[in-house]
Amino acid sequence: MKKFISVKLMLATVIVMLMSGCSTTAEKINSLIDDTLNNSEELTPEEWQQRDSLLEELMNEYEANKEAYTPEEQAQIDQALGKYFGAQVKQGVEQTKQGVQEFLDRVPGFLEGFMEGIGAQADSLE
Repeated sequence: MKKFISVKLMLATVIVMLMSGCSTTAEKINSLIDDTLNNSEELTPEEWQQRDSLLEELMNEYEANKEAYTPEEQAQIDQALGKYFGAQVKQGVEQTKQGVQEFLDRVPGFLEGFMEGIGAQADSLE
């Protein structure tokens, strides 16, 4: 099921990029970011990495021709980038919360094994 979702998201990304073939770099950046934000909950870390790489390429292209864009277009790109990085932070926080919860779920067994490993009674923790 997860593989199906990944394939679906990659297909959506490819379609977006093909549709924006004649678009300006700014439009490609906005399109990529919009697609990413719409699917951010389902993206795997690998898919985030792919999108990061594509965004980096687009940003290099944009920076090379930045003077060709109006201040309004530049502001739109800056706002889109803010949304993108905000979504990344949010996703990272969610993954961190999951990792912490998994760790907390393992603490009782870990402590019991640790106490056994050092030759102490698990009851001595209470």
